Amino acid sequence: MINNKKGYRGYCTPNPFGSYSIPAPAQNIIFRDYANKHNLLFKLSVNELIFKNCYLHLFSLLDELSKHEGVFMCSLFVLPNDQELREHIYNKFIDNNSELHLILENLVLKTKKDSEYIEKIFNLQNQSQYSLNEKELKEYYKLEK
Repeated sequence: MINNKKGYRGYCTPNPFGSYSIPAPAQNIIFRDYANKHNLLFKLSVNELIFKNCYLHLFSLLDELSKHEGVFMCSLFVLPNDQELREHIYNKFIDNNSELHLILENLVLKTKKDSEYIEKIFNLQNQSQYSLNEKELKEYYKLEK
């Protein structure tokens, strides 16, 4: 069977993700550098719309996965907060035998096991918002005067 898939598309978001806010041109520099270091063919990126929780271009990119080896994203926190949507995205990559490269976390989604690992990280990060911050810890341990 001949593999007609060629290259990796980038997915840029103008919206903040995790604790980052990276302009699209800088995201493209990250993608290009990553591709060069890993000897991968980097194609043009798609840029998401500037609306909070908008994934219109991401979902259109998922429909094109049969044409690409995979997609680059800066971070797993670019993915939607909704777990069901994330699962749908993971399954699209797995079903199309495509890779999702999450560059800042140095992760690649190829298998169901990879998606489970990514979910663990995503959920751990979301749980950290319920942790005590430094000031609260000092107050708790009566370190503040």
